[in-house]
Amino acid sequence: MRLFKQTKWIWAGAITLTVAIAAGLFGLLTIIVIQDREAVHYPGAEKITNHDVIRVFPNFFYRQDASFRSQDDFNSVFNWYSTGFHLGPEKTAQSGCSHMYNSEILYLVQRIISVTVCDTINGRMVFVQRTLSLNLP
Repeated sequence: MRLFKQTKWIWAGAITLTVAIAAGLFGLLTIIVIQDREAVHYPGAEKITNHDVIRVFPNFFYRQDASFRSQDDFNSVFNWYSTGFHLGPEKTAQSGCSHMYNSEILYLVQRIISVTVCDTINGRMVFVQRTLSLNLP
């Protein structure tokens, strides 16, 4: 009888530990996504749109589509995104717009960012698409 009570406590402890670890991992993932989400906002820019897509099953996937308007000069906006996200020089240009993108994989996490900066009569428009995905084997 005493062995049964000890085994019961061991199982209860193991389950509690498993739930705590799962909650901690979920919390860490949430913090990473929130930081990733806020990182694309150019300082002082007006947020025009922001749309998020989250898929959990079968693999975690988060995508943010956002657009901003800034009154700062084109080169300041372009350089902030280019250096801040390691996008390097423009990949393509069309009329008054420049497009940059980058993809990186760190362990099982893949991050992709695509930024288009356009010079308009109402200021600089910035269009950002950022993806964070968990690629499990």
